[in-house]
Amino acid sequence: MISVLGIGLFIILVIYHFHHQSLLFILLDAIFIAIGMILVWHWTVPLGERLTLWIPYPSITAESTLALYSSSALGSIPFAFIRACASFIIAAGVWAVRAFVLMWLRPLETRGHRQLVIGSLFGLVVAWGSVAILLAWVSLINFEAIQSTFASQPLLRWMVIKTPGVASHVLALWFQGPVPFQ
Repeated sequence: MISVLGIGLFIILVIYHFHHQSLLFILLDAIFIAIGMILVWHWTVPLGERLTLWIPYPSITAESTLALYSSSALGSIPFAFIRACASFIIAAGVWAVRAFVLMWLRPLETRGHRQLVIGSLFGLVVAWGSVAILLAWVSLINFEAIQSTFASQPLLRWMVIKTPGVASHVLALWFQGPVPFQ
């Protein structure tokens, strides 16, 4: 229940953040998100191969149970986790560049009119997608507390499996093929 409340609070805060931005900043955020998605799509696998020896992953045994994935996925979960970490490193780099650019453009924000509806809708899409991708990454971690949370919270499972683009594109990129859900 606490995880659902935390997700709801995060989504509300992101909507509030975008609710008060001008159209220029909303468009710049959309451009940086698009650039980030392109970079993640092209650089996740090469960076993941380089990070293989640097990122530890908890060992998976034959007795390991994952709430979302079938037992046939146990061999590919560590590699998917490393590719997910590579995706987050790339996204963090794009976010840092975005923050630097927006810092320099901050004086222009007072000139634009606030786009309350557009900003709120854009914030909802960004927050929902961010939470779904983060939950997909967390679902790869082989800790009993995390897996039991996914097993007991249908909303978390639903967000990972049913959010458009997460299972079909993001997880397929991390698994390098179809996602073996249960």
